Amino acid sequence: MSHSINWLHLKAVFIKEALDAIRDRRSLMAVAGYVLMGPVLIWISFTAISERESVATTLEVAAQGVDALPGLTTALAAQDIELIAKDDAQAVVAEGGDIILGLRVPDGALDDLHSGKPVRVEMILDESDNGARRAQRRLQQALGAWSQELTTLRVIARGVSPSLLQPLDVQTVDLSTSAERAALLLGSFQIFLLIAAFVGAMNVVIDMVAGERERHSLEILLAQPVNTLSVLTGKWLVATAFGALCGVLTTVALALIIPRLPIAELGIAHTPTLHGYALMALVAAALAPFATGLQMVAASFARTFKEAQTYLSISFILPMFVAMGIQMLQPDPQTWMQLTPMVAQQQLLDQILREQWPSVADYVLGLGPTLLIGLVLMWLAALLHRREQILQTA
Repeated sequence: MSHSINWLHLKAVFIKEALDAIRDRRSLMAVAGYVLMGPVLIWISFTAISERESVATTLEVAAQGVDALPGLTTALAAQDIELIAKDDAQAVVAEGGDIILGLRVPDGALDDLHSGKPVRVEMILDESDNGARRAQRRLQQALGAWSQELTTLRVIARGVSPSLLQPLDVQTVDLSTSAERAALLLGSFQIFLLIAAFVGAMNVVIDMVAGERERHSLEILLAQPVNTLSVLTGKWLVATAFGALCGVLTTVALALIIPRLPIAELGIAHTPTLHGYALMALVAAALAPFATGLQMVAASFARTFKEAQTYLSISFILPMFVAMGIQMLQPDPQTWMQLTPMVAQQQLLDQILREQWPSVADYVLGLGPTLLIGLVLMWLAALLHRREQILQTA
């Protein structure tokens, strides 16, 4: 059997599979559902973060013995921290009610304060509670500011300049651009672009490989005097088109939702440009050949539709974990990253978000190997379909 492509066979298979995919509601709903799901989840997440950060609520703290420290209640009230006097602050916090933080000042605190000794104060909380830990940091910051104020008053009373206690005046010079700062927060949506091609191609691949095998139509087709490579290439092109379409539409959806996110409340005044979104769409679509090739190889070993769903779900979950790991670890860029699918695309997306525009060579190194690996995987799927065992159904 010839290893070259018969273009007439490829064209016929492409048209047939394209029409079938367009008529398949599962494939269309998968693309539409994913395109809508990502922006909605991002909008919900950013709205929740914005509300938590922007709404200044008064922190109620169960206070025990704070009357021994004159001025503490007033100083904390200026930071929207209300001290509620309780006989046993620990018992109040342990009840698990609305008050999740306690402040206890032991006896003798006033004497220690007058004698210039450090005054011991105790913050009472359940450290397994995230909300309590946030409240603790807020209270600790306010107590630190008041402690610094007391220190200043003490040295002034002794005729010493407060500046002697601070020999260094440390200032931070921020060299980051607004785009780079925005990328730290907006980078969370990269994962939606990276797996868009996998989601868009998955149902198409399942139906045209495992589905046709289960219906015995694939076995009948390959039993004809047709070129197997031409048949699999036609199928690969259709699924690749769906994967690329999903990547582009996901980028368009993100471009529509990001300007409407409450990111100004989070200190972000920059959003990607139209040029940036176009490059992101290119990177997301360029993953489609690799995603389709990988899924076709995985589907080749599935004998039923449901079995293929399991295999293909794993096929994009594993790359997703790789991308998430790279995003969390933030390793320094290395050559191997530019040659690795998913990782290379993530590096390119990060540069685009930061407006550190990649060069043509960066795109060639980042997208070229991915396309080449996709072609190799498609060729491997064609080889597998020449084996009689692969065509046998359960």
